[in-house]
Amino acid sequence: MGREQGGSEPPRRDLYKVLAIDLPQARRLDSRGLLCQVAVGALAALGAAVWDRHVGLSVLGGASMVWSTNLYISARARVLERSVTAALSRVLVGELIKVICTIALFLIAARLPHVVWPALLFGYVAALIASWIAVAAPGGGVRHAALTGARNQHWKA
Repeated sequence: MGREQGGSEPPRRDLYKVLAIDLPQARRLDSRGLLCQVAVGALAALGAAVWDRHVGLSVLGGASMVWSTNLYISARARVLERSVTAALSRVLVGELIKVICTIALFLIAARLPHVVWPALLFGYVAALIASWIAVAAPGGGVRHAALTGARNQHWKA
C-alpha cells in the first residue's frame, strides 16, 4: 500500500543523502582534533626551537605534514553524497591521496638542507598522537558524542 505524501517522512529527494561523518557533534570533534594537533605541534616546535633553530623547524615541519593532510581529508569527508557507496569511495580516495601526499612531503623533506630527522619524526608522531588525545579527552570522544546525542533525543521525547 502507498503512503500519504503529507506524512512525517522527509521528501524523497532528501531521503538518501549521506555524509561520510554522520555522528552528532562530528564537526566539533573534527575541529577539536585539528586544533589539538596544531597546539601540540606548535608547543613542541617552540620547545625544540629553544634547543636549536633547525630542530624547532624540523619539529614544525613534521607536525605540519599531519595538519595539512588531515585538513584536506576533513574537508573531503564533509561533502554530502547521494549514496553510501559514493560517500565511502570519497573517503577511501581521500585517504589514498592523504597517504600519497604524506610520502611526497617526506620525500621533499629529504631534499631540504638542515633537516633534523629525529625532530621531524617527533613532530609527525606528536601531531598524530594529539588527534588521539582530542578524541579520548573527557567530553570530546566519539562515544561521548554518540551518547550525548542519544541522551538529548531521549529527553526531548
